[in-house]
Amino acid sequence: MTDNHRNASTHNKTAEERSGGKDVLQDTQSPGLPVAAPQVQTELAVVVTPTVSDEVKWEVTSWGKSKEMQLTASAPIEPNEFILTKRPLVFALQGEHPGGHAWALVDKILSSTSLMEAYYSWRLKASKTVYDAADTGVEKELARKHRRTREMVRSLYYSVATNNITCVNADEGLESYGLYRLLSRVNHSCEPNAQVATLDARGQEMALIASKPIAAGDAITWSYMGINQNFLSGGYEERNLQLFNQYRFVCRCERCMADMPASLKNHPSLPRYFDDLLREDTIRLFRAGQRQAGT
Repeated sequence: MTDNHRNASTHNKTAEERSGGKDVLQDTQSPGLPVAAPQVQTELAVVVTPTVSDEVKWEVTSWGKSKEMQLTASAPIEPNEFILTKRPLVFALQGEHPGGHAWALVDKILSSTSLMEAYYSWRLKASKTVYDAADTGVEKELARKHRRTREMVRSLYYSVATNNITCVNADEGLESYGLYRLLSRVNHSCEPNAQVATLDARGQEMALIASKPIAAGDAITWSYMGINQNFLSGGYEERNLQLFNQYRFVCRCERCMADMPASLKNHPSLPRYFDDLLREDTIRLFRAGQRQAGT
């Protein structure tokens, strides 16, 4: 997100740690490659079948001033090439928990010592998300159920809400949400070089596919809003208003830094700026609804 595992007979890749803070992928993929285009997380159809290379072309490295662990290209990657495929550590089906899928994932992690240890060992970056009275109620319930502090439960929720990935097959009406260690290392960009796609909705298997050439050493990025052209073609404020509304962060990708209006370059708090814009939009829509109801 900012700035996710499996062991089966097909598309099987197992990650292991090596010195230097990098993950190495051992490719044990069988010849049974997908023959149909996977479903990318967008309203647009995939028009090509991605290619698969036996060479591992990624690594997890410390990136940027924040030293966040980021997925980067270790070798040149061609457009429409599979970068990796993964199944989640844990997943939740749509509608599984009345509080929403993020709370279903939190409940499952808190219910299993092994899941909790595995997830916390990833050390994924998290950001605060929208949190209302209903969330506070679930927080209290799960804190009592699992004998944890409310602060710990809320912190875990923020992490899960930030880093879960949607696995969807619209044709079959299947939708689930999983925690994928490597996919959650892929940061957002408003000019992404990769996209996330569903390979197997029933098995919660996801793929990361290059959408343009990626040079060795470049960060691998995707758009959290999918390849929605309404989003990608929008201006700086329009894009970041959507991102802040849904994910509570202001994008600092190369495109956003180049597109940022001069009036905002020295703004003391961009999150506060977009929070104020959202509040103004909410008030405007509320007043418009009142006027319409009055007529």
